[in-house]
Amino acid sequence: MQFAKPDASLRRRLIAQRWHADILAGIDVGTVVDETDGLSFAELEEAKKLLVMHYMETGRWDWPRVSRSLQERAAGARSERPIGFHRNNEKSPTVEQPALGACAR
Repeated sequence: MQFAKPDASLRRRLIAQRWHADILAGIDVGTVVDETDGLSFAELEEAKKLLVMHYMETGRWDWPRVSRSLQERAAGARSERPIGFHRNNEKSPTVEQPALGACAR
């Protein structure tokens, strides 16, 4: 089953209800709604995560940077900062993984 991508009204409602008040205070929600046309719910969640990660590094909410990153990804560019599970490559830090079952003991 395929779901339609959220329209502007639904994106605005999702952002207003699900994004933290600190984020909302630091961005122009109207701009975010306009610039996320065509994104899925998962992609909106990724945008929020990118905002938070950038804030943790710089102490500021930078929607234009996140917007550029999303546009580059849509054009096929590889992210310097993958989110979620990915294969280790030269741009990703190597993380030691515990052996299966090691945590179950």
